[in-house]
Amino acid sequence: LPYSWSLVSGALPPGVTLNPGGTLAGSPATAGLFHFRVRVSDANSASAQRDFSLQVLDNSPPPPVVRITAPAPGASFGDRDVIVTGTAKSDRGIAALRYSLNGGPTHLFPGAESWSLRLDALRGLVGGSNTVSIVAVDTGGRESIEVRRRFMRVIQRPLTVLVEGDGTVTPGFLGTTSRTVGQKYVIKATPSPGSIFREWIGPFSQNPRLLFKMEEGLVITA
Repeated sequence: LPYSWSLVSGALPPGVTLNPGGTLAGSPATAGLFHFRVRVSDANSASAQRDFSLQVLDNSPPPPVVRITAPAPGASFGDRDVIVTGTAKSDRGIAALRYSLNGGPTHLFPGAESWSLRLDALRGLVGGSNTVSIVAVDTGGRESIEVRRRFMRVIQRPLTVLVEGDGTVTPGFLGTTSRTVGQKYVIKATPSPGSIFREWIGPFSQNPRLLFKMEEGLVITA
């Protein structure tokens, strides 16, 4: 060859090479601006160098984007199903969406630019704090960034507190009362004179002062 080309310094885009004939070959794997220096030599060993810059643009379609429009962050609901709505967009079209509730298993549901999802107890809805996570998948198999929404579900359920032996508990707790599921409560047992406190049964504790989280069907005995 009358001239020979070589890379002196800098870097070509990954996937691109400079051949001795002075042409660039390959397909760039990374977008960005690349700076490099090239030397050209002739048969008499005379040479010259020059700096070049090569910008690689990423023209591939962006990944899908999913948003939750309702419920609002921190919204509160009663003892009923919760409807989650949102939008999903992709240049290639949305193939499917998937969700998980409170870190449970993922479930697929039909993809659409405007979507809605009904959550109930069978799908993992609980009293107290709930978090739903949504991911959109486009027709090319690319996934969106996961979006999350936390909301509250305020449910009143009966709490039964019993006393075995002589003593009492914090006023307002003895017997069956209504309490909010998922909320924390403190209850204290006070033995009668001549008696001693032994333990709590339900959530087990040997401390007369019991901190517990309300659950459905909870029965506590001192």
